[in-house]
Amino acid sequence: MDRIRVGVITSAGKAEIRLAPRPRICPGRVLVRIEACGICTSEQRIYSGAQHWDRFPYVGGHEAVGIVEEIGPDTGTDVAVGDRVALFSATCGNCHNCRRGRSSKCEHRDAFWEHGDLWGTWGFSDYRLVRPRGLLPLAPDVPLEHAALAEPLSCAVHGLNRSQVQLGDEVVVIGAGAMGLLNALVFTTRGAVVTVLDLVESRCQRALDAGVARAFVPDDTTVKRIHAITGGRGPEVVVVASSSPKAYELARTLLGPLGQLLAFAAVYPAAEDLFDWTQVHRSEQVLFGAVSSDIEDIRIAGKVISSRMLDLSPVVDSVVPFETFSEAMKRSVQPDTYRIVLRM
Repeated sequence: MDRIRVGVITSAGKAEIRLAPRPRICPGRVLVRIEACGICTSEQRIYSGAQHWDRFPYVGGHEAVGIVEEIGPDTGTDVAVGDRVALFSATCGNCHNCRRGRSSKCEHRDAFWEHGDLWGTWGFSDYRLVRPRGLLPLAPDVPLEHAALAEPLSCAVHGLNRSQVQLGDEVVVIGAGAMGLLNALVFTTRGAVVTVLDLVESRCQRALDAGVARAFVPDDTTVKRIHAITGGRGPEVVVVASSSPKAYELARTLLGPLGQLLAFAAVYPAAEDLFDWTQVHRSEQVLFGAVSSDIEDIRIAGKVISSRMLDLSPVVDSVVPFETFSEAMKRSVQPDTYRIVLRM
């Protein structure tokens, strides 16, 4: 095979499959044959135009899983040909943040790849060259659609590990999309009592079916209801997994003294400052963000998936052939859709 298929976002609202040269193995790299890749929220925003993007054509896809096909010379790695692996942005391991164990902020992260005349994260393709630090071995019998969730699951684990949640803590997750569900699942597994809020009743029911303690559509009584549940203190942690400014406004009103607010989602469009900093000061509230994942978060995600600790089925909308790439991108931005996984 001299040419491979590549899923390309050509501009906002337009996507197609193109052909590109098959990558050739080289020193320090591993050639992975992609089996499946999820369509992430970031690709959805680029495709829909909700997020400004000025470099088209763009090859998206960073929720990929595949099989190691070749290992280049001088490539120190424990993976072997035939291993099933999840793909991540490779970190350098040597910068200030990597040495502190905060590789999510690696100063030399290898997230994008330019091959031929195309640039991007390259999960939407038949093959990709990867640095070995960007590979996570997975059990060979894990369903493909679950294996493809390794990267987003690691992001949810990262937020969990950044929090100080303890067994029995009350946690509110605002937003019950794919990433909201993943957050709810990992906090539940840690032993938190999770309440999910979403404007769509069917999403609330999906969260309940996934095992959260409570889920309902927020209204004018929501703050009183949450405060009653928590004995008037407010939840220990509020996770915002929605890009709406109103979600952050609700999070602010729910947060009590000593509460933690995890900003898991970026806000589109950008909003003015939502917080009363005197209140933050007097209540000793903690506001923090989480994006991407550290090496340890990735290891945990791999263990969870390979051992099937969590049922990830509620996060998956459908598995579709790569040939339907254009239609899959259109479907992915619909509000009732969960994670669509492209199968190569």
